[in-house]
Amino acid sequence: MAEILLDAPPVVALDFDDDGWTAACLRIGGRTPVWASSGNPSPCADALAHLGLPGLGVGIAGATLRVDLSWAPGWSGALLPATPPPVPRGTPGPLVTILLCTGDRADVLPRTLASAQSQSWPCEVRVVAGRADEARSAALADGIAEARGSAILVLEEGDQLLPGAVRVLATALFADPTLAAVWGDTVVCDPVAGTATTVHAACRLPAAMVGLSAQRRTPACPGATLARTSVWRAAFPVGQPPDDFGARRVDRDLPRALAALGPVAAVPLPVLVLHGSDHRLARTPEWTASSSSPFGARVRRPQPGALLVVDDGDDGALEATLHLRASDQPLFVSLEVPRDPLDEVVHYWPGTYASQARLFEWGTHHGPVRLALTSAPGWAPPPLDDLGWLPDLRGPEAVLAVAAALGWSSPLRTRPGLPQVHGAISSRAWQVRRALELGRPGDALVPLGALLTTLPGWRGAWLLAAETYAALGRSDESNACRVRALGGYAVERNAYAS
Repeated sequence: MAEILLDAPPVVALDFDDDGWTAACLRIGGRTPVWASSGNPSPCADALAHLGLPGLGVGIAGATLRVDLSWAPGWSGALLPATPPPVPRGTPGPLVTILLCTGDRADVLPRTLASAQSQSWPCEVRVVAGRADEARSAALADGIAEARGSAILVLEEGDQLLPGAVRVLATALFADPTLAAVWGDTVVCDPVAGTATTVHAACRLPAAMVGLSAQRRTPACPGATLARTSVWRAAFPVGQPPDDFGARRVDRDLPRALAALGPVAAVPLPVLVLHGSDHRLARTPEWTASSSSPFGARVRRPQPGALLVVDDGDDGALEATLHLRASDQPLFVSLEVPRDPLDEVVHYWPGTYASQARLFEWGTHHGPVRLALTSAPGWAPPPLDDLGWLPDLRGPEAVLAVAAALGWSSPLRTRPGLPQVHGAISSRAWQVRRALELGRPGDALVPLGALLTTLPGWRGAWLLAAETYAALGRSDESNACRVRALGGYAVERNAYAS
């Protein structure tokens, strides 16, 4: 995505069922995404609206983006094309103050100033100048004291806000009055070649756990952080200016100071382009030298049964989910994405960790099992009575399929996850469920038949069949299907084996 944000044309076609993350990145970067997939664009449009961004656009696309985030043939890329910022939507929100710290780099100041002035959210831009570190710190303290905005973002000369950065950060901050700050991701760009090298993901952990991220690496760049003005003034009172802001951008104390004053949320989208080396954001020696768990104290909430976590989210999603859901019950984690380092996580939340496991293989556990997806940490369905309800599928699809079979709500993904979650089985299961919810059981027969043919041993398919036939008034067939659905653990395992 880093390269796409710098190379994309003004209008980009999406030929896959984007859940909103890719379209949001393009909108923040000043591009217009247009829908070119045969699938339903509503989830993507809803995600853009939730983020406060303009919706899907129309127009002739300069390039087509595929599901693997590669360009379709015919586009070679163009460096930072001149494009307008996203069009504001809705009622303007509270004023945001952007403090632009400058020293003696007149060559890069114009691009930073232009990026601050091009924001589509109401902003005041104040330049705070000082050549020496002490003078810059004093100027920044004065800027914080004099800011008229309800929130402050501190930007250093040379770096650039993406056109929709303040809009997406401010929408998240002002939507929740309990938040102290929000921060987003940073695109690190080679200052000479002008090409993107990496994306630095901001800390995704809860505020109480920001200390962990600070030991590993910089939790977030100040230029990608929007905090309430009251929080900035509490963190750095008048007469106690921040020490050497140039160093503080990579200092772990700034994010930790903000997080200590209230909840912090991550917007898992790129908002800032940092021109320089990413060594300023790298892991630090304190991480490996730490002798005690950096997670700190946690409250252990007794929960019935076991917890089975399918880790399909972004950086920090596993820790955030375990922080919300884990207690002292048995823990099983299926790692669908690479996780490194994992040692501290396993030490703090002991359990069974496996890479891309088949979930039903943990059938040695007897009793209730609670499911969790790290791409949707707030999703908390009722517990399963046993793992026999899970089909023989990859973790994310197995969870989605059983949610459809048992009539649970669909997981609301609040963090970027694997690009394609729904497979053929879960898609058919949800087609059946939606038809039943709409009172059209006849429409469920075709996907139901395909489901039973593909996975005849999955109990969830027979439960959907029982509901469908009951809705059609065919009670004998419904009862026969329900017997097969509730027939027991061993029956299903024998069917898989055959």
